[in-house]
Amino acid sequence: MKKLTDLLLNLEIKCILGDVNKNITDIRINSNEIKKNNLFIAIKGEKTDGHNYITQAINKGAIAVISEQIVTDFIGNNIPIIIVNNSRKALATLSSAFYNFPANNFNITAVTGTNGKTTITHILKAIYEANGLKTGLIGTNGIQIGNKKIDATHTTPDPLELNKILNDMVNSDCQQLVMEVSSHALDQHRVDGINFNSVVFSNLTQDHLDYHKDMDTYARSKKLIFDSLNSESIAILNGDSDYSDFMVENTKAKICNVGRKNNNDIIIIDEVIGIDSSSFALKLNNYEFSSNNNSEDKNKVYKIETNMIGSFNIENLALACAVALSEGINFSIIKDVIKSGLKIKGRMEKFKLPNGALSIIDYAHTPDALKNALDSVREILNNSNTKGKLLLVFGCGGDRDTSKREIMGKIAIDNADEVFITNDNPRTEDQDNIIKDILSGIEKNQMSRVKIITDRELAIQEALNRSKENDIVLIAGKGHENYQVIGQKKLDFNDAEIVQHFNKY
Repeated sequence: MKKLTDLLLNLEIKCILGDVNKNITDIRINSNEIKKNNLFIAIKGEKTDGHNYITQAINKGAIAVISEQIVTDFIGNNIPIIIVNNSRKALATLSSAFYNFPANNFNITAVTGTNGKTTITHILKAIYEANGLKTGLIGTNGIQIGNKKIDATHTTPDPLELNKILNDMVNSDCQQLVMEVSSHALDQHRVDGINFNSVVFSNLTQDHLDYHKDMDTYARSKKLIFDSLNSESIAILNGDSDYSDFMVENTKAKICNVGRKNNNDIIIIDEVIGIDSSSFALKLNNYEFSSNNNSEDKNKVYKIETNMIGSFNIENLALACAVALSEGINFSIIKDVIKSGLKIKGRMEKFKLPNGALSIIDYAHTPDALKNALDSVREILNNSNTKGKLLLVFGCGGDRDTSKREIMGKIAIDNADEVFITNDNPRTEDQDNIIKDILSGIEKNQMSRVKIITDRELAIQEALNRSKENDIVLIAGKGHENYQVIGQKKLDFNDAEIVQHFNKY
């Protein structure tokens, strides 16, 4: 229970109607969840407006309301209405205060970007824990509090859920937190008020344009997190991205660019990518980490071996290494963790098939991610000196950005030997329309290499059955997901289980 007057201390308030000397038992944004003496915050959502449910919330027991609009119906009935400019910002501020500002108890690293967020956060968690730091993780693959795992519905939870999770992490004695921060979360003020020690920018490529409408708006949403950093923070960026300079245009944080180009602060060199492992090195380009625990040579070279495959994973590893080094973690710990065998569910996850072929499951569901995954598999095949083929299973999600479908169709046929087009969460959209959009990127004379099998399980089985020794079957789009959304139903479905079942025969 909290005093409402205490919760309002840091809130930007336009006016207050009524007596705020109340005790609050909880905060809710869904009127159906309201219980006696709860604070109701009316949020304007994409589909519904919480302001339309204020009466329902009060009738169910709300003792106070945060609103962007003056609600005259309840003036004088002992229900205070606090008027604010932005209810989403108010939600972040009040949620943090209600849970005693839990974010202040951690060293927090955020990772933002279109692709790579999950991989980078998992690498960092492994490194921090090898360094003796109990670490919480929040992201697409779920929430981890030490070894405890919880399913996640969003990459970055809403402020109420987020601060409750952070409070649980405090109570579990976590010292470190790594979290994925999505563009939606930044646009909707979900992480407002959190002081990040370091923020990683992985890349920015086409995605979420059903929400952001264009790439400029998408980029500006990502930039918000860098604008919020203070001079004690560090911004670690993929310096090869066209958007890296834009991200840190106004930041107060120290900047560290990582990439293959020679103007980066940390340069990726000596890359070797194989079917079972990769190696590379990081060269400091007259760059010095500010950590007191690291007195490294400004031009030092760090040699790294890993079981992870793909050139884009080398980028992810390089960014994670830069964060860890900036935190003063000894390189020998970083090196051992990366070499020991990192396996991240649904991220270039390998399965050997009984016929001598290999299957790789990856979450690639954007044009850039699909191209990167295909390029990496092709490089593996070329380096293996075999005549193995690249078979691809993929689809595009329904009720989402339609503009990427034609692009992904072209990427698929231009980079795979055989393409199996199938469902990938069609949701309420007609699956035939989705596939038609994908096929618009494929020429008629290329259709002999394409098979359309809308049932995803059958498509995967057909691709696996057609594979031969030394072939690689890339199954893209769903990665770690254990469901398929068809219509309004969320059905159990797991790419990996289908591959593992095939392995038994």
